[in-house]
Amino acid sequence: MFYYWKSLNAPELGDELIERLTGHAAAAPSPGSTIGIRYQGGAMARVAEHETPFANRGACYLFGIEGNWAHEAGSERNVAWVRDTFADLRRFSAGGVHLNFPGFLEEGEQLLREGYGGNYERLSAIKATYGPGNLFRFNANIQPNIRFSP
Repeated sequence: MFYYWKSLNAPELGDELIERLTGHAAAAPSPGSTIGIRYQGGAMARVAEHETPFANRGACYLFGIEGNWAHEAGSERNVAWVRDTFADLRRFSAGGVHLNFPGFLEEGEQLLREGYGGNYERLSAIKATYGPGNLFRFNANIQPNIRFSP
């Protein structure tokens, strides 16, 4: 299987957003591709954003735009569908992404800043203290920031 996933947060589900979601879902080039709608809130929303690295706790909904396909020949169409859907739905978002759906991390630091929100600089400073050599860099990597001090 091949996978390419992105996500975004939205504060509400309005008629126009639902129409766009259903239109994009119907246009998915693979029967395995989905747009997951996850309601956020409850216990995760009761924790302040600065208490853990996980940001965007106030967003009511998370949309996972998930391209899933079986044959490499479908890669270009499926990646394009995810990117086009993501770009179109951005206007409904108040910002923020979930880093479990990073695409190919092609947005680099911008994606990390959206995922970690106001925690990014603090996490970068922590990494400068405990991982200045950037040993753990094969993921959605936060660069150690030796210029920032909490």
